[in-house]
Amino acid sequence: MAAILKRDPNPDSPYRTVRIASQAYAIGDILDWDRVADAVDVVPSTASSTTTSIAGVAMEAKASTDTSMLICLFRPLQEWVVDSTNNTASNHRYLRAIWGTGQKINNTGSDVTGNTGIFTQTGEVGAASAKQVIGQFNKVEGPT
Repeated sequence: MAAILKRDPNPDSPYRTVRIASQAYAIGDILDWDRVADAVDVVPSTASSTTTSIAGVAMEAKASTDTSMLICLFRPLQEWVVDSTNNTASNHRYLRAIWGTGQKINNTGSDVTGNTGIFTQTGEVGAASAKQVIGQFNKVEGPT
């Protein structure tokens, strides 16, 4: 699991079909807008993803031969459940974190104040060792 939409107060959150890179995708993968003038709209998010580059979440699995995919765009007030790199802790609440490797939030216990702090943890899911948190993606709209 990468990201699951837990709560969305806006029932009209947009879904879009976008062009994808030649690689496999899983449901729940976090995606960035591709800012290169080519045949791709989104690419997988990384630790370098920013609050202005994150786009949304893959809503379907795709093979490397596929060319398009349905995604759910990030919108304010959505709550997402995501896997975390480290055990969860209530003292990580309201800290911003970068997107880590393996489609997990890198919850180090330090607030990421720069634009790579793309996720704010607001709670924990299950036991600390379950390594799942709930929170919001810090999407900033508009041009970079």
